[in-house]
Amino acid sequence: MYHYVRDLSKSRYPDINALTVDEFRYQLDYLESEYTFITVDELQSALLNDEDLPENAVLLTFDDGFADHYETVFPILTQRGIQGAFFPPVDPIENETVLDVHKIHTILAERDSDEKLLNMVLDILEQYQSQFELKPPRQYYDELAEEGRWDPEEIVFVKRLLQYALPDKARGAIIDDLFDQYLSVDEEILSQEWYMTKDQLRVMVDNGMYIGSHTANHYWLDTLSRQEVVNEIETSLDFLDSINSPTEEWMMCYPYGRYNEKVIDVLKRYGCNLAFTTEPRVANTVNDNPLEVPRLDTNDLPQSAGRYSP
Repeated sequence: MYHYVRDLSKSRYPDINALTVDEFRYQLDYLESEYTFITVDELQSALLNDEDLPENAVLLTFDDGFADHYETVFPILTQRGIQGAFFPPVDPIENETVLDVHKIHTILAERDSDEKLLNMVLDILEQYQSQFELKPPRQYYDELAEEGRWDPEEIVFVKRLLQYALPDKARGAIIDDLFDQYLSVDEEILSQEWYMTKDQLRVMVDNGMYIGSHTANHYWLDTLSRQEVVNEIETSLDFLDSINSPTEEWMMCYPYGRYNEKVIDVLKRYGCNLAFTTEPRVANTVNDNPLEVPRLDTNDLPQSAGRYSP
């Protein structure tokens, strides 16, 4: 599972948590030496038709529709004859917005310190407490803060608070306040820099890459009503059709890895036959539900010689 892959020295935000181009090439070298790259069709055949995969099979997936994936990843994969599976959300590509989750990433990249960001968030929470009928700031902290797999508890708190714990209007207002304080760029301009275009996605489809669904707005699907889930999937399928990507026997990955039985039922009704989670383990094609396929993160692989994060 990949997200940002970029030359950080040329990035507007060089401190964003990204894999560098050299690290990406190193991982591909490592995977080529130890594993066998497969295609989406091969994975579908294994999960749905019990067909065998090569030993140590691996499929590369790329979430969120970043321009990195067209400008950097696509040429490297094409040169090596590797198929990637890419999962772009619709709204930022169609409407030149920046997803809240990516605003959060850029805020985190620009922060002076964890403590200063935390105190700023707590102060803004207090300012909005009456307007949005929020709980006391420290109550949110006690409920949400814990050491994460990759982040300290202060950053886990900020991510959880701003990704899902607050009511939508309060969450959006606080994210926009922080965005304005930390960043000096128009959202439309950042969106144009941040995400692929539909024409670029069509080029990738035409050259053998797989483009699947990542919903329309990158919401936590398990927090939505059934009709809202349907709207997310229908909009995403219309988008896939517009870039000539398959909308029969199609694949998706869950934003934030979140789903429930209601979401799975909607996917079945719309013909989705394979969906990726963010559960960090090796997939088992015999026992895993095709709509609950786990993925290892790029951080679970060696990133350079002598550097390994198990």
